[in-house]
Order: sequence, then C-alpha cells, then structure tokens
Amino acid sequence: ILVCSDLNEKIQSVKKENERLLVELNTNYRSNEEMLSYLEKITQKTIDSSNTIFQPFYSDFGRHIVFGKNIFILLIIMCSLLI
Repeated sequence: ILVCSDLNEKIQSVKKENERLLVELNTNYRSNEEMLSYLEKITQKTIDSSNTIFQPFYSDFGRHIVFGKNIFILLIIMCSLLI
C-alpha cells in the first residue's frame, strides 16, 4: 500500500478513530454493557450480550475483530524486573 494512496488514508483514518475510542474506553471504569457498546463502535458489528470483556482492551485497527458468543476476555499483565 502506497503511503500517498487513498487506501492508506482510509486505513489511517480508521486507525485514528480506533485509537480515540480505545482511549475513551480504557480511561474510565466501564460496565460490561458499556464495554460492548464501545466495541460495537470499534468493530462496527453487533456484539452478543453473552460476552464479558474486561479493561484494558487493545487493538490496532479494530474493524477486523469478530466476536462470537460467550467470549470471556481478561488481559493480565505481569511484569518482573530483575536487576
């Protein structure tokens, strides 16, 4: 994809909107219903209410993500620093 192409401009526009929505989603506490609502905006698809998704949630582009039913997502970040 050429940097100056219309397709690249569209991709960058979608990516920028995805980043904005993710900042909003991850900045404050969100109920599961609010999480699903944000993820519907990000993916532009209907997400079944049987899904449980916890913060934080990350994605790069967003619209390529597809959720099925009864999905449980919990990101656990563990970091160790050895000096």
